[in-house]
Amino acid sequence: MPRPLPDLPFSLSSSWTAYPRAIALLSGTKPPEKGARLRELDAWMHAELGAAMRGRGSITKDELLKVLEWKLLRGKNRPFLPAQVRANPPALVEQASKAAFEKLSSSTTGKEGEKAEPDQRHILDALKELCVLKGVGPATASAILTAHTPSIPFMSDESLTTFLYPPPAKIAYTHAAYVALLPALSDMAVDLNEGEGQWTAGKVERAVWAGCVLRDLGGDGDVEGEGEGEGQGGGKGNKKRGAETETVQPKDDEGSAGKSVASGRPKRARTAAK
Repeated sequence: MPRPLPDLPFSLSSSWTAYPRAIALLSGTKPPEKGARLRELDAWMHAELGAAMRGRGSITKDELLKVLEWKLLRGKNRPFLPAQVRANPPALVEQASKAAFEKLSSSTTGKEGEKAEPDQRHILDALKELCVLKGVGPATASAILTAHTPSIPFMSDESLTTFLYPPPAKIAYTHAAYVALLPALSDMAVDLNEGEGQWTAGKVERAVWAGCVLRDLGGDGDVEGEGEGEGQGGGKGNKKRGAETETVQPKDDEGSAGKSVASGRPKRARTAAK
């Protein structure tokens, strides 16, 4: 039986548009050097890394370490992980990532003449290939996959608490948790596409992350004041911040406009879109 979709306290369209503000606000809670590094890595993750990996067919060890650094700066710090990841031989990193990306490319969910979007089975197969690396669990593996294919969602704390583990439940960073999270995000994208279009599971996750960060850091008024999907409108607290210029403005997932990770479920009435 499908899991009910959550009612969100913010507009996904507005929080998606406000993603750069969320990054700026989060950066502002960190020491200046780390805040600047988060903005730099976030721009790199969403604008450069994917093209490099798709062109090469793999990720390098140096890139993997940067992905981990982005993940730790954007979420909870786990100081033991970098040493574990550094223990992986470069050749093994490239071998595992090549096998993972081949799993994604073998998906056949696209229509004739369109770029195929990976289905959930191939995404989970790719996740397993990456998790053979030391220090790489489902969350880090999903970060690599979302950089490679933006329609694939990252396993963020915010998406886990929103869809699977509402407080005070303890979050489980497991393969089983991602197995449950992936269809939940995909189903919400399907519902949103009933009215607004161009949503994917990856886009929903980033919008949820931004909405949660803005809410938790006092920027929820900014989210509510944004125009629907256009970034226009006033709203209280709608001020420019210098750090915002260093972030990448979100755009619809490349090659996946109007589509979501295949959920294998029929469309249904929207229940959670605001």
